Amino acid sequence: MIPSHFLVGIYIRLSREDEKEKESSSVESQRSYLKDYIEKKGYQLIKEYTDDGYTGTNFQRPGFQELLNDIKTKKINMILVKDLSRLGRNNSQVSFYLDEYFPLYNIRFVAIDNDYDSFIQNASKEYAWLTNGINETYCLDISKKVRSALKIRKEKGLFTGWKAPYGYQKDPKNPHKLIIDPKASKIVKQIFFLAYQGNRPNKIATILSNKHILPPSSYANPSKKETLTSHLWSSKTIQDILTNETYLGNLTQGKRKKINYKLKKEIRIPKEDWIVVPNTHQPIIDHDLFWFIQERLKKSTPYPKKEKKLLSDFLFCKECQHKISIIQSKDKKRFYCNCSYYKKYSKLHACTPHTLNYQTLENNILNIIQNLFQQIDFSSIKLDSSIIQKQRKKIEKELLTANAILDQAYMDQTTKKIDSNQYQRITSKINSEINHLNSLKEDLQNKEKNSKQHLSDFLKL
Repeated sequence: MIPSHFLVGIYIRLSREDEKEKESSSVESQRSYLKDYIEKKGYQLIKEYTDDGYTGTNFQRPGFQELLNDIKTKKINMILVKDLSRLGRNNSQVSFYLDEYFPLYNIRFVAIDNDYDSFIQNASKEYAWLTNGINETYCLDISKKVRSALKIRKEKGLFTGWKAPYGYQKDPKNPHKLIIDPKASKIVKQIFFLAYQGNRPNKIATILSNKHILPPSSYANPSKKETLTSHLWSSKTIQDILTNETYLGNLTQGKRKKINYKLKKEIRIPKEDWIVVPNTHQPIIDHDLFWFIQERLKKSTPYPKKEKKLLSDFLFCKECQHKISIIQSKDKKRFYCNCSYYKKYSKLHACTPHTLNYQTLENNILNIIQNLFQQIDFSSIKLDSSIIQKQRKKIEKELLTANAILDQAYMDQTTKKIDSNQYQRITSKINSEINHLNSLKEDLQNKEKNSKQHLSDFLKL
């Protein structure tokens, strides 16, 4: 049903790629174009939603999210855009909003340049999927070009990161070149010296934390308010520093990559595929010391593997969100749970222990699961639906027969084959049988419904 009065929200999106492509995509030109359309059609403009500088593959844009919220609160019932690419360049996401989300809220969606109107059946609507595909291909092409350009820069020895590796800073005269950070480079040297003395990464992390030396993340954000844990180092950070050839003067990049252009999540790249360009900047660490440390790290005795318990990797601290460790007692007679963050930084009063007997926890969880199972009527869940179907068909067949007898009795009375008393006896008996069959049929339907409901309730539990 088309609303009699349209409350229009115009949506404007512009990314950097769009801005470079053509002037007609600018925010101001989109705004003017959409308002002219509204004025000609006589619609009522309620609100404008703008996302300036946001890529079409990201749907977590502030303006778009505000628009979705206003749809839910029924502030608008029509969305107007210049073209489908303004909505987005992710085909699956755009299709979701066009085919499912907007129809669910009875929203009229109009893309002027594509002649697309969700409330009018026209040829352009049928080919919207093709337009969406072209928009996504455009975004994929841009992504490939950007990655290719970055790869070429990295292979030329140009630094492309948004911040310099710890120990270095970007050259103010050339942001693609690294120069030594006098303060942080001293800490890098200290880390290598501690490793040379035989300290493992976790020990080095503890030493630096106790000295209240800011780790890379905190050092890079000096304006950020200092907290109790802002000076804590992790063994992983130390390990990354000790194995980074950048400290030899060899620019090392390409350690990570995005899964694809739609997702921000990154994955690690195998070391043999890293892009390493030698002698691009001044080294912090001596060549012989660096490779001596690499050999020592290879020979380091690995930590013994801990026994995996049923709830291993499933427990997290409610207070600090770090993992809850499952630790064996010194007498090896029991296991207990302990906040890993507190265990590591107890002297700094980071979090609290949250100590709990592990076996007690596991037993309690198993008991809860078992109790849930006991609440379910498995006899009804196991009831074979095919048996119910057979019983229902049998009853329906008997109902047809009974009704046929009633029809025949009526005909026999009409043709005087039976008298009225005989007719009454026959119909009374058959009607009683029909009521009984209908009762059985209803019971079967309820049994089938309850069986499905029990199964649904069980799955929810």
